[in-house]
Amino acid sequence: MSGYDKVSAGRYTLASANLSTVVGTIDIKGLIAKIEVTESIYSYYCVYHFIIVDGINLFENYQLSGNEIINFTIETKDASNNTRGTVSKALRITGYKEYSRTSRAASYAMECMDIFCFDLITKRISRSMAGTCSVIMSKLAGEMFYNYTDLGPESIGNHMVVFPNVTYSEAFEMVITKAFCSDESTYHLFDTLWHNKYFSSYGNLLKQPILKEYFF
Repeated sequence: MSGYDKVSAGRYTLASANLSTVVGTIDIKGLIAKIEVTESIYSYYCVYHFIIVDGINLFENYQLSGNEIINFTIETKDASNNTRGTVSKALRITGYKEYSRTSRAASYAMECMDIFCFDLITKRISRSMAGTCSVIMSKLAGEMFYNYTDLGPESIGNHMVVFPNVTYSEAFEMVITKAFCSDESTYHLFDTLWHNKYFSSYGNLLKQPILKEYFF
Protein backbone atom coordinates (compact mmCIF):
# COMPACT_ATOMS: atom_id res chain seq x y z
CA MET A 1 0.00 0.00 0.00
CA SER A 2 1.33 3.42 -0.89
CA GLY A 3 1.57 6.31 1.53
CA TYR A 4 5.04 6.17 3.08
CA ASP A 5 5.33 9.93 2.58
CA LYS A 6 2.28 10.39 4.81
CA VAL A 7 3.84 8.63 7.79
CA SER A 8 6.04 11.48 8.91
CA ALA A 9 6.98 12.77 12.35
CA GLY A 10 6.37 16.31 11.14
CA ARG A 11 2.70 15.53 10.60
CA TYR A 12 1.99 15.11 14.30
CA THR A 13 1.70 17.81 16.93
CA LEU A 14 1.31 17.63 20.69
CA ALA A 15 -1.80 19.70 21.34
CA SER A 16 -1.85 19.39 25.14
CA ALA A 17 -0.20 17.57 28.03
CA ASN A 18 -1.30 17.95 31.63
CA LEU A 19 0.31 16.23 34.60
CA SER A 20 -1.87 15.52 37.66
CA THR A 21 0.02 15.16 40.94
CA VAL A 22 -0.71 15.16 44.66
CA VAL A 23 0.08 18.89 44.67
CA GLY A 24 -1.99 19.87 41.66
CA THR A 25 -2.19 19.79 37.88
CA ILE A 26 0.41 21.43 35.66
CA ASP A 27 0.73 21.93 31.90
CA ILE A 28 3.97 20.18 30.88
CA LYS A 29 3.57 20.47 27.10
CA GLY A 30 6.54 22.85 26.92
CA LEU A 31 8.77 20.46 28.87
CA ILE A 32 8.32 17.47 26.54
CA ALA A 33 11.19 17.07 24.09
CA LYS A 34 10.10 13.76 22.59
CA ILE A 35 7.43 11.06 22.91
CA GLU A 36 8.29 7.44 22.17
CA VAL A 37 5.51 4.84 21.86
CA THR A 38 6.10 1.10 21.60
CA GLU A 39 3.29 -1.06 20.22
CA SER A 40 3.40 -4.85 19.93
CA ILE A 41 0.92 -7.63 19.21
CA TYR A 42 2.60 -9.46 22.09
CA SER A 43 1.72 -6.76 24.64
CA TYR A 44 -1.66 -5.83 26.12
CA TYR A 45 -0.55 -2.23 26.45
CA CYS A 46 1.54 0.39 24.69
CA VAL A 47 4.60 1.66 26.54
CA TYR A 48 5.06 5.43 26.46
CA HIS A 49 8.24 7.37 27.20
CA PHE A 50 7.94 11.13 27.61
CA ILE A 51 11.42 12.66 27.39
CA ILE A 52 11.36 15.66 29.73
CA VAL A 53 13.68 18.66 29.87
CA ASP A 54 12.81 20.04 33.28
CA GLY A 55 13.89 23.58 34.06
CA ILE A 56 11.21 24.21 36.72
CA ASN A 57 12.13 21.46 39.19
CA LEU A 58 9.02 19.33 38.83
CA PHE A 59 10.35 16.61 41.12
CA GLU A 60 10.56 18.79 44.21
CA ASN A 61 7.84 21.34 43.50
CA TYR A 62 5.23 18.72 42.57
CA GLN A 63 6.53 15.82 44.70
CA LEU A 64 6.81 13.32 41.86
CA SER A 65 7.13 9.71 42.97
CA GLY A 66 5.31 7.63 40.32
CA ASN A 67 1.59 6.90 39.80
CA GLU A 68 0.94 10.44 38.54
CA ILE A 69 -1.50 10.80 35.63
CA ILE A 70 -0.75 12.40 32.27
CA ASN A 71 -3.61 13.49 30.03
CA PHE A 72 -2.41 14.37 26.54
CA THR A 73 -3.75 14.98 23.04
CA ILE A 74 -1.91 14.49 19.74
CA GLU A 75 -3.15 15.82 16.39
CA THR A 76 -2.41 14.45 12.94
CA LYS A 77 -1.79 16.78 10.01
CA ASP A 78 -2.23 16.38 6.27
CA ALA A 79 0.15 17.68 3.58
CA SER A 80 -1.42 21.16 3.89
CA ASN A 81 -0.94 21.14 7.67
CA ASN A 82 -4.66 20.82 8.30
CA THR A 83 -5.81 18.73 11.24
CA ARG A 84 -6.97 15.27 10.13
CA GLY A 85 -7.75 13.78 13.51
CA THR A 86 -6.90 13.76 17.19
CA VAL A 87 -6.28 11.15 19.84
CA SER A 88 -6.40 11.71 23.59
CA LYS A 89 -5.04 9.37 26.24
CA ALA A 90 -4.95 9.16 30.02
CA LEU A 91 -1.75 7.48 31.18
CA ARG A 92 -0.35 6.44 34.55
CA ILE A 93 3.35 7.01 35.19
CA THR A 94 5.00 3.74 36.20
CA GLY A 95 8.52 5.05 36.67
CA TYR A 96 11.17 7.66 35.95
CA LYS A 97 14.32 6.69 34.03
CA GLU A 98 17.51 8.10 32.55
CA TYR A 99 17.73 10.97 35.03
CA SER A 100 20.52 13.51 34.56
CA ARG A 101 21.07 17.09 35.70
CA THR A 102 23.03 20.15 34.68
CA SER A 103 23.22 23.53 36.38
CA ARG A 104 20.27 24.72 34.29
CA ALA A 105 17.89 21.77 33.99
CA ALA A 106 17.25 18.10 34.62
CA SER A 107 16.27 15.56 31.98
CA TYR A 108 14.55 12.22 32.41
CA ALA A 109 12.06 9.85 30.83
CA MET A 110 8.58 9.32 32.22
CA GLU A 111 7.56 5.71 31.52
CA CYS A 112 3.79 5.37 31.26
CA MET A 113 0.94 3.10 30.26
CA ASP A 114 -2.81 3.41 29.76
CA ILE A 115 -4.53 3.70 33.15
CA PHE A 116 -6.80 0.75 32.31
CA CYS A 117 -3.82 -1.35 31.26
CA PHE A 118 -2.10 -0.47 34.52
CA ASP A 119 -5.05 -2.02 36.34
CA LEU A 120 -4.51 -5.26 34.41
CA ILE A 121 -1.11 -5.82 36.00
CA THR A 122 -2.10 -4.76 39.53
CA LYS A 123 -5.64 -6.03 40.20
CA ARG A 124 -6.15 -9.73 40.87
CA ILE A 125 -8.81 -12.36 40.22
CA SER A 126 -9.45 -15.61 42.09
CA ARG A 127 -12.31 -17.71 40.65
CA SER A 128 -13.23 -19.93 37.70
CA MET A 129 -14.87 -19.12 34.37
CA ALA A 130 -16.32 -21.29 31.61
CA GLY A 131 -16.98 -20.71 27.92
CA THR A 132 -15.13 -20.12 24.70
CA CYS A 133 -11.92 -18.11 24.75
CA SER A 134 -13.71 -15.17 23.15
CA VAL A 135 -16.49 -15.20 25.75
CA ILE A 136 -14.14 -15.45 28.74
CA MET A 137 -11.89 -12.71 27.36
CA SER A 138 -14.89 -10.46 26.89
CA LYS A 139 -16.02 -11.02 30.50
CA LEU A 140 -12.56 -10.35 31.92
CA ALA A 141 -12.15 -7.19 29.86
CA GLY A 142 -15.61 -5.96 30.86
CA GLU A 143 -14.74 -6.25 34.55
CA MET A 144 -11.68 -4.05 33.98
CA PHE A 145 -13.35 -1.57 31.58
CA TYR A 146 -10.72 -2.67 29.05
CA ASN A 147 -12.64 -1.93 25.85
CA TYR A 148 -11.31 -3.73 22.80
CA THR A 149 -12.49 -4.52 19.28
CA ASP A 150 -12.85 -8.25 18.57
CA LEU A 151 -11.66 -8.81 15.00
CA GLY A 152 -12.30 -12.54 15.21
CA PRO A 153 -12.59 -15.21 14.15
CA GLU A 154 -14.57 -16.77 16.97
CA SER A 155 -12.63 -19.29 19.05
CA ILE A 156 -13.51 -22.98 18.97
CA GLY A 157 -14.37 -25.13 21.98
CA ASN A 158 -15.40 -24.46 25.56
CA HIS A 159 -12.96 -24.18 28.44
CA MET A 160 -13.09 -24.23 32.21
CA VAL A 161 -10.35 -21.97 33.53
CA VAL A 162 -9.44 -21.52 37.20
CA PHE A 163 -7.70 -18.28 38.11
CA PRO A 164 -5.79 -18.88 41.38
CA ASN A 165 -5.32 -15.32 42.65
CA VAL A 166 -3.55 -14.01 39.55
CA THR A 167 -3.49 -10.57 37.96
CA TYR A 168 -5.90 -9.88 35.15
CA SER A 169 -3.04 -9.74 32.66
CA GLU A 170 -2.00 -13.23 33.80
CA ALA A 171 -5.62 -14.35 33.48
CA PHE A 172 -5.70 -13.08 29.88
CA GLU A 173 -2.53 -15.05 29.19
CA MET A 174 -4.00 -18.24 30.69
CA VAL A 175 -7.07 -18.00 28.48
CA ILE A 176 -5.24 -17.09 25.27
CA THR A 177 -2.78 -19.98 25.59
CA LYS A 178 -5.70 -22.41 25.90
CA ALA A 179 -7.55 -21.00 22.90
CA PHE A 180 -8.03 -22.83 19.64
CA CYS A 181 -8.64 -20.52 16.70
CA SER A 182 -10.71 -21.61 13.71
CA ASP A 183 -7.96 -20.49 11.32
CA GLU A 184 -5.40 -22.59 13.26
CA SER A 185 -3.36 -19.59 14.40
CA THR A 186 -2.68 -17.94 17.74
CA TYR A 187 -4.71 -15.18 19.37
CA HIS A 188 -3.32 -11.78 20.31
CA LEU A 189 -4.69 -8.99 22.50
CA PHE A 190 -2.90 -5.68 22.03
CA ASP A 191 -3.12 -1.94 22.48
CA THR A 192 -2.54 0.75 19.84
CA LEU A 193 -1.88 4.47 20.07
CA TRP A 194 -4.11 5.88 17.35
CA HIS A 195 -6.95 3.44 17.28
CA ASN A 196 -8.43 0.88 19.62
CA LYS A 197 -7.33 -2.15 21.56
CA TYR A 198 -7.77 -5.32 19.51
CA PHE A 199 -8.32 -9.04 20.01
CA SER A 200 -7.57 -11.00 16.86
CA SER A 201 -5.97 -14.11 15.44
CA TYR A 202 -2.54 -13.96 13.88
CA GLY A 203 -4.01 -15.33 10.67
CA ASN A 204 -6.49 -12.45 10.50
CA LEU A 205 -3.72 -9.91 11.13
CA LEU A 206 -1.74 -11.32 8.19
CA LYS A 207 -4.62 -10.42 5.91
CA GLN A 208 -4.31 -6.72 6.75
CA PRO A 209 -2.43 -4.33 4.42
CA ILE A 210 1.32 -4.09 5.08
CA LEU A 211 1.03 -0.37 5.76
CA LYS A 212 -2.03 1.63 6.70
CA GLU A 213 -2.21 5.39 6.80
CA TYR A 214 -1.56 6.46 10.36
CA PHE A 215 -4.54 8.82 10.30
CA PHE A 216 -8.19 8.56 11.25
